[in-house]
Amino acid sequence: MQRNRLIAYPIGNADSILIRTADGRLIVVDYAAVAGGEPDDLRIDLPGALRRDIGPGREIDVLVLTHLDMDHFKGASEFFHLDHSPRHQGASRIRVRELWVPAAVIVEEGLEGEALVIQQEARFRLRNGSGIRVFSHAWALDRWMRREGLDPKSRASLITSAGTCVPGFSLARDGLEVFVHSPFAEAAESSREIERNSTSIVLHLTFDDGDRRTRVFLGADIECEDLAKIVFNSERSGNHDRLLHDIAKLPHHLSYGSLSRDKGARETRPLDLVRKFYEQYGLLGEHLIGSSKVVEPGATEGPPHPEAARYYRRVAEGKRGMFVVTMEYPSKSAPDRLILEIGPSGVSIVESPTPGNTRRGIVPVVLVPGRTDPPPHPQVQPRERPSKPWAEIRPTDGNLGSSGDCPPREASPDRSALLKSNRLDLLQLLAGQMARVQERHPNLSLILQERVGLVVTGLLGFSMNFGDVSVVDEYRLEIWIPNDYPDTIPIVFELDGKIARSYGHFMLFGNLCLGAPIDVLRRFAENPTLICFIEDLVVPYLASWSHFRDHGRSPFGELAHGARGLLDFYGDEFDTNRISTLGLLAHLADGSPKEVRRCPCGSGRPIEHCHAAVLRQLQPHMHQTFDDELKDMLAWARETHSKLPRWAVPAKFREERRIAKAKRNLN
Repeated sequence: MQRNRLIAYPIGNADSILIRTADGRLIVVDYAAVAGGEPDDLRIDLPGALRRDIGPGREIDVLVLTHLDMDHFKGASEFFHLDHSPRHQGASRIRVRELWVPAAVIVEEGLEGEALVIQQEARFRLRNGSGIRVFSHAWALDRWMRREGLDPKSRASLITSAGTCVPGFSLARDGLEVFVHSPFAEAAESSREIERNSTSIVLHLTFDDGDRRTRVFLGADIECEDLAKIVFNSERSGNHDRLLHDIAKLPHHLSYGSLSRDKGARETRPLDLVRKFYEQYGLLGEHLIGSSKVVEPGATEGPPHPEAARYYRRVAEGKRGMFVVTMEYPSKSAPDRLILEIGPSGVSIVESPTPGNTRRGIVPVVLVPGRTDPPPHPQVQPRERPSKPWAEIRPTDGNLGSSGDCPPREASPDRSALLKSNRLDLLQLLAGQMARVQERHPNLSLILQERVGLVVTGLLGFSMNFGDVSVVDEYRLEIWIPNDYPDTIPIVFELDGKIARSYGHFMLFGNLCLGAPIDVLRRFAENPTLICFIEDLVVPYLASWSHFRDHGRSPFGELAHGARGLLDFYGDEFDTNRISTLGLLAHLADGSPKEVRRCPCGSGRPIEHCHAAVLRQLQPHMHQTFDDELKDMLAWARETHSKLPRWAVPAKFREERRIAKAKRNLN
């Protein structure tokens, strides 16, 4: 069976990508024949490589020229058949059924050379009313059409605006949907002062092969402000899913300007909305593709900029994905085509026909397969006394019903024996636990993935009742099992984007936020098994989102995400106001110092007879980010209160500030 494929060509600081869909459609995004033919020029011979990949038909469905910078169209007039000029036609040329250009290509004035030839072809097709699609409906475009004697309404079907899908592609019919992020209409209003990068075509492609959806973001040469605007507009319009990406062709050849206006000393720190795009909307196992020259670590000129490359590499590694530079794949000394195949197991890099290349990517190896003919979704009971999470949704507690009690509660295994599981065979431990999981959830499997490790994956179905409201739903998940499980809890990713990013309850790399970290650790410690992790933590999260989606509210109440929500969570635990809560957390952070005698809650009672018991329950579950969370809570509290009492700040924080101040004074 033929799969969807995306091929990126190593042509230095220039772009050219061929997309071959499963049904045989061919889409070329940019074309820049920049190789000079010198022996030391490692850039690929694009005309030859692209001609071989297109095949004998000598015709493509779509040619996308994102903008009229030379590194995106050089040589196109010599390679493709142009309808407007007999001089640019011939049997050996590749025919183009439909040419896609931004409105700026039509309206820009003063063009010369090959840029003028491309403009003439686009204008010719628009005048004839066929074989063209123009992106963004700018007033300048209407003015040009009127000058040419064209009624803009007669060409409306050939123009696609940002924030809409391109006609002619359908998920149901073609397994492909093309959404337009840019250019914005106002960007091309001036025909003389056009900023080409800002008016370039930015697309979001969604592939559906029946088993899963894969999303591709093609960033052209947009700058950081443009990408921030794309995120802002998409979220405001409810198009959060159009920001998700399994593959991203990174903008502007790894220029730091596509992240921020400040390069940074070692790593570029992106604008907040740009950071959100890569860190929140980038999906598990994503591939970040930089179409650029080799990244030199000490380079001061660019693009590419090593500071930007370090950021992209860190993001990809955090998501267990790949950051690939086209001129470095598969090696710097012999770059070749980067071929990405989109299949039911995700995105993988496949072997190039060129000798010497090797296959890479995520290759699942099924260890414990899912079962066929699953029973109805199992019923999971909410806890009798649900408490609020720090992020609106709350893991449930308690039993699972008469047919679904967690086995450890019936005959709980020795916790110390489980914590020593690193001395045992982790696979053997998980295989035993998966037997219980598959009794309840037959569509979940345990697999091994390269670069990730052991993963529980598949379709998780459930039903849960909240009073008289019944929630029945299913989600496709990956649950990553850490190597030191169960000392460290698993992390969970939802694969199909059914949970709207606007909901906001995600961790840094897109994994689900199951609750306040200290509370999640405490709950998992009660029964550190996969079935109880899934049904006590994961299912309630998913059921809460389904309830929120359908009824507009969370069944467990709502708390803010971040520092404020955490502070309110601990306030519920301690039954105290915010200042008293900070005092108790300071006591916890300092390790319960003996000199503290009166309880910080303000009751006037000795702490041993007041909040000591609840603090002792939390102490074993303090995690490595607890201090950072407490600092965030203190910072938020300082913004909302005129002054915090000294006892509300941990002594070790005060000492850190004193040392830092002393160092500043010395300098």
